[in-house]
Amino acid sequence: MLLRLVIQPLPGASFEHVLDGETTLGRSSACDLPLPSRYVSRLQARIFSADGETFLEDLGSHNGTKLNGTRIAEPTPITPGDVIGVPGFRIQVHELVPSAVVASSSSGVGNSAVSSS
Repeated sequence: MLLRLVIQPLPGASFEHVLDGETTLGRSSACDLPLPSRYVSRLQARIFSADGETFLEDLGSHNGTKLNGTRIAEPTPITPGDVIGVPGFRIQVHELVPSAVVASSSSGVGNSAVSSS
């Protein structure tokens, strides 16, 4: 199943990121999904797939990573409808509809896009 994230900075405009392989989240610009906030660790968390499931793993961050309001301590499966909590950000997990991938790739849109929702 393909997943997309809707990232809502608190405050700020939301944007989307399509998960494509392992994705790192953090304050560092070297992360696949940079989250600019002094409360986010340079390397906060990663999202990866194994055995047909998608997992969220905190990478020893100072302020922690939450899944549906609970701080995680080990790789934890994520599914559409879950909410990832990173300091200063609310990240919703959604299933990616295959037709949206085709439309995005044919229009030249990359992995991240600004959304007004």
